[in-house]
Amino acid sequence: MPPILLDFDASTVTIFWRNTGATKYDVQWKKAQDDGWTSLSLSGSLMKKKNIEAGTTYHFRVKEE
Repeated sequence: MPPILLDFDASTVTIFWRNTGATKYDVQWKKAQDDGWTSLSLSGSLMKKKNIEAGTTYHFRVKEE
């Protein structure tokens, strides 16, 4: 399920995804040039990622656990 960008500034991005009724979601992100993904398990359908680097492209993905 693709995440939707809700808000961003120079160092923070907030994403949202459709709640499918799952109890947990695996949210993953990486810089576009990196190979490996970083993961976080969440029970809600909203994530605020801080400490992003301005001018850097990031990829996000979400899947049910």
